[in-house]
Amino acid sequence: MKVSDSTRFPHPVLSALTGDYPDLGFAPEVTAYEHTATEELRLKCRADMPVRAIADSLENGSARWGLFVICRDTYFSQLFPLDYPEQEIS
Repeated sequence: MKVSDSTRFPHPVLSALTGDYPDLGFAPEVTAYEHTATEELRLKCRADMPVRAIADSLENGSARWGLFVICRDTYFSQLFPLDYPEQEIS
């Protein structure tokens, strides 16, 4: 569980909130699709890593990227580890 955005980790975390990589320019894309009849939400997530060394780590599995999905109304909070460079989750 992620307690807060200011949580620190014992390793560098690529996030706008941590400041571990301030000039990297990593901007993943997330597109949401909602099916109102079934109340299903699908998220298409894609990342393009501009730094080759980090992209190599993502490709060989020694690093991961993920998406925190949070709903403040229901208190849902879950981290979804994602495959690089893209994955769809529901």
